[in-house]
Amino acid sequence: MLSALTRAVADGRLGMDERLRVAAERQQRLAELMERNPGEVLRQALSPAARAALAPELRGLVEEDESHEGLLEVFHEDGPQGGAYHYAVRKASGQRLALRFAGGGPNLLTGTSVKVNGIRVEQALALGGSGSVEVLGLPVLPSTFGEHKVLVILVRFLDTPATTASPTVASVQATMFGTTGTAVNNFYRENSYQQTWLTGTVVGPLLLSMNGASCDYNRMATLARQAATTVSGVVLAQYRHIVYSFPSSGCQWWGLGSVGGNARGGMGQRRPLSGGRVARAGSQLRALSLPRPRVRVGGHGRVVQQPSTTATSLT
Repeated sequence: MLSALTRAVADGRLGMDERLRVAAERQQRLAELMERNPGEVLRQALSPAARAALAPELRGLVEEDESHEGLLEVFHEDGPQGGAYHYAVRKASGQRLALRFAGGGPNLLTGTSVKVNGIRVEQALALGGSGSVEVLGLPVLPSTFGEHKVLVILVRFLDTPATTASPTVASVQATMFGTTGTAVNNFYRENSYQQTWLTGTVVGPLLLSMNGASCDYNRMATLARQAATTVSGVVLAQYRHIVYSFPSSGCQWWGLGSVGGNARGGMGQRRPLSGGRVARAGSQLRALSLPRPRVRVGGHGRVVQQPSTTATSLT
């Protein structure tokens, strides 16, 4: 089907309106294919010469070979179907492009400065493999030891059913910062030989002006930080990690955690980085998280030298 659409886009015998319609349909199909088979996107991509031969009106609707520089984001997803890695590059302008590798992705950490080259369709790049990534600079790795101050923000969405109860502040406080049993803090104390521990605050629940069905964790993080600051009076700079606790939503994973992280940065540079299974006793927390050091709050990959702040969802 894609091959036929590709031929139609380049077919000068068709009227421009028809070619524009075909190009838009082809672009949509390529974007969907990007998620599951980036190698096929590379195979179906127009050559630079074929693209240049198209009318200017059509060029904006077809893929293009592009290079971009920025900071690499590496995520590990943990869910019912197993684990998977996700990659993105965030440019200095703030623009974020998903990276889809036909081969294996690079063995690099979040925060690595890179230059990537691939075929762009909408907000994603298809790349042949790790050879399509050039390392420009390595990230500074923060200390994982000592006290890690954590802010937990309990949130709800516009589409959260009224019958879905949010956890109490006291229960989350005990789960995160307790000193015995299955508390997250106790886990890190034991596994670091008492060298790493968590302290912090729990606020909320706060209603976010978005639907959880979208699983847009970048927007979740932004709105939750704004609400914590304006509604709860929280000073975000006092915390090394931020956890977002949210009810069951459109996110299909149990946890999403960054591999590596950047200890530097203020409010404007905070980006969703890591997360995981935080609760042990009864409630399941879906977590994603923001930057700063490298202790991963919860998660199945329970290694002390994994990243930082988290957002969570309870079911």
